[in-house]
Amino acid sequence: MMTENADKKREQIHLLCMDEMVPKDHLLRIIDKAIDWTFIYDLVKDKYSHDTGRPSMDPVTLIKIPLIQYLYGIKSMRQTVKEIEVNVAYRWFLGLDMTDKVPHFSTFGKNYTRRFKDTDLFEQIFAHILEECYKFKLVDPTEIFVDATHVKARANSRKMQKRIAKEEALFYEDMLKTEINKDRQEHHKKPLKDKDDNNHPPLSGGGTSNEKTIKSSTTDPESGWFRKGEHKHVFAYAVETACDKNGWILGYTVSPGNLHDSRTFKGLYDKIKNIGIKTLVADAGYKTPAIAKLLIDDGVTPLFPYKRPMTKEGFFKKYEYAYDEYYDCYICPNNQVLKYSTTNRDGYREYKSCGNVCENCSYLSQCTESKNHVKLITRHIWENYMEQCEDVRHTLGMKKLYEQSPEMQLSGKCQLRHVKCTHHKGYLMEDLSMIKSGFYEISFCKSGDFLFRIGQKRHFITNGDILVIPPDIPHYFTSSDLVANYYDFITVWLEKSYISNLKSQLPALKESVFNIDTPHLLHTTNKLCNFEEEFETFYREYASYGELSETYACGASTCLLVKVINYALKYSNEFIEIESDQTNQIVRYLDQHFLKEIGVEDLARTFHMSKSSLNKFFQKQLNTTCHQYILKKRLALAVSLIRQDVPLKTVAVQSGFGDYSSFFRAFKKMYHISPTECQADNEKLKKIKH
Repeated sequence: MMTENADKKREQIHLLCMDEMVPKDHLLRIIDKAIDWTFIYDLVKDKYSHDTGRPSMDPVTLIKIPLIQYLYGIKSMRQTVKEIEVNVAYRWFLGLDMTDKVPHFSTFGKNYTRRFKDTDLFEQIFAHILEECYKFKLVDPTEIFVDATHVKARANSRKMQKRIAKEEALFYEDMLKTEINKDRQEHHKKPLKDKDDNNHPPLSGGGTSNEKTIKSSTTDPESGWFRKGEHKHVFAYAVETACDKNGWILGYTVSPGNLHDSRTFKGLYDKIKNIGIKTLVADAGYKTPAIAKLLIDDGVTPLFPYKRPMTKEGFFKKYEYAYDEYYDCYICPNNQVLKYSTTNRDGYREYKSCGNVCENCSYLSQCTESKNHVKLITRHIWENYMEQCEDVRHTLGMKKLYEQSPEMQLSGKCQLRHVKCTHHKGYLMEDLSMIKSGFYEISFCKSGDFLFRIGQKRHFITNGDILVIPPDIPHYFTSSDLVANYYDFITVWLEKSYISNLKSQLPALKESVFNIDTPHLLHTTNKLCNFEEEFETFYREYASYGELSETYACGASTCLLVKVINYALKYSNEFIEIESDQTNQIVRYLDQHFLKEIGVEDLARTFHMSKSSLNKFFQKQLNTTCHQYILKKRLALAVSLIRQDVPLKTVAVQSGFGDYSSFFRAFKKMYHISPTECQADNEKLKKIKH
């Protein structure tokens, strides 16, 4: 018997060499061969006592453990330790034999919080390895690429407190102040007085002019409150890195997530400015007069991208106003002069037009909305440095250099062979076909309520649902009569040949319980899962790092697929399941009577079911409650009436709500906007539809 043979093999005793059990081309073996780790002992010798207390954890092992965690994408140290316990390659890399006990994760953490607290140990290790790369001429510091990314902090977003924080002075503040007063004197203006915080009234947040009210985490006070995506706020850190064209990281800084890139740049630049930089490439977040001046004065050529003007639509762009350097004035499209007025505290010269002249100008509606008809244009006192940056941008070969930057290579122009990822959102006006030949589809619904059609079968899709569709099966997303036909979902595409190779490694893909070659619909709304964050993270990393590593993209997508399969095996049934006649009867009854007062008990009595059975039935078949279904139907009708310009109070009555206040609360809770805002947006919706 197979089982008996397996048991015999498990009980056998073998004499094996650990070195032979690790493949010759294993990544950890390559890393261990390339780096001589003994230098770490010299860095930490003053942190250990050789004759007092119990033997401590080997410091080299201590450093290698987080390296394993990073290389293999393990999320927590607790899980990393568990993986080390059963992985021969990990044990070999750490210098542990099969009988050695793996250090407890808490022991690991205490070394970092106590022994190495307030030390630059990791920076020394980083610098040492980088020096070795320099010796072998693997690093080319002449062209440096700088960018920042935000990393979510391990902090509960609900555990916060508001506090008054003093704003840090900008690195160029003293220099700018001197330049401002010099410029004002040249224009026969009085120097600006120093700000006296005692003479300034408190701000609305309770602080003074150089103070602001910020949200601070009680569990991780060093993090910063950061907007992630469209509506989500989290505590995060901003990790700013500088690398060469070969991808070697030459410097980094970690800052609170609420600080702008332009504020944190100076700290990073101070670390790398003496390594021989000739050209520095950065994104638009660093395109400021102060950074441009800093780089040019140091003899570094800054390469920034084109930054779209922020002018209101329908108005003249700033570049349409010509600057006359000789007379120090601007000339508008109607050939009128904007004269110098003053230089403000932010370092901008203000140029203003004559209101009496502009009042009768034919271009006034395209120029300004000022009540006194005066057009204001500002020009920074370091604007000439920004003009030099624009000259650099137009220099031959610079565009090609910028396209070599990680930011461009890893943007949405991904050309990965095995993995694709898309983000769809908008209003369904017609059927949306999602077929992609030769690819498996895994779609996660972030928001919306719509119908999914495959063949003649239709299924209701809502928040938290996951669709798994095999290749070459036509399917469509179509509008339902619920909500406003809005959809928002993320889709991961996995190539057919890639899945075929995975089947030999993942037996679950071939199991009858979850056959990936069969369409599935998984309801995850009411289960303890975090698929939204998983899909959002994957899409963000795909859009940012898509072309960096095919291997990384395949690994991350495989992990996501495994989580979906594990969830399906634990909680869900197969997708293709014909709805019962009773389901159709109940839904049809609600569609006809949703404007009336329908209680769950009355509905259960009508269809000869208990109240609990009806609730379970609704949850299983429609992934919602009876109350929520009726509410969505009523609000869908309300949206339709608003689009027909029906008065809001009338809408509330006609859509089955007893009073306007209950209608208002339900509407805002469902759509996150008020009925008044929806009414104001009606014209925009009409344009979208047409």
